[in-house]
Amino acid sequence: MVVFGSILVSFQEIPKPSAGGPCEYYCVITIVLQNQNRRMLTGNVNTECEWWLPSPHTTTWTNLCVNSNLGLRVSGGSQFMGWHPGEGWNCCHQWWPTPNCVYYNYAACTQQFTTHGPCQHASGELWIDTDEDMGCILCRGYVVTSTGNFMCIYDDDGGVGDDFIQRMNFPDLSVTLPNDMGKGGCSSYVYSGWETPSS
Repeated sequence: MVVFGSILVSFQEIPKPSAGGPCEYYCVITIVLQNQNRRMLTGNVNTECEWWLPSPHTTTWTNLCVNSNLGLRVSGGSQFMGWHPGEGWNCCHQWWPTPNCVYYNYAACTQQFTTHGPCQHASGELWIDTDEDMGCILCRGYVVTSTGNFMCIYDDDGGVGDDFIQRMNFPDLSVTLPNDMGKGGCSSYVYSGWETPSS
């Protein structure tokens, strides 16, 4: 499996409960883990080959889902989207040798490559108590870093018998919050660069 990973960061101000006096804010920073350019190499994924047996494995095709440092896998196909309509990936390579343009769509019908753009596979929030009415203004230039980044890819059997496929580790990903942040939230998303797995 080959994939690129990044983070995007958004920010907003949430008023603190107050019994009167000046209004104070939390600056809430949301970190979202993303993946794109998803590509499955051929020959080593055979988690959906027992489709004729009474089991969760009902077809050679399946969606994939993701465990990561910021969240657990979710059924439904939106964490790691593929290319085939409905269920995006062929996960029974041993039954369909290459080249085969029905089961592989890339590299002269020998590999699989997503037809979708970036997917968000996990998120987390960082609440910063500013102790003043300045809100996110006080977070200008703040460096947000996601460490220990990893993705564990599973086939999606609705949470029952999801089979592990591969783990990928990524380097630390950082963004610097912009200097135009102000009260009321301000700027939209800030992106890190896209990184390939470190292992």
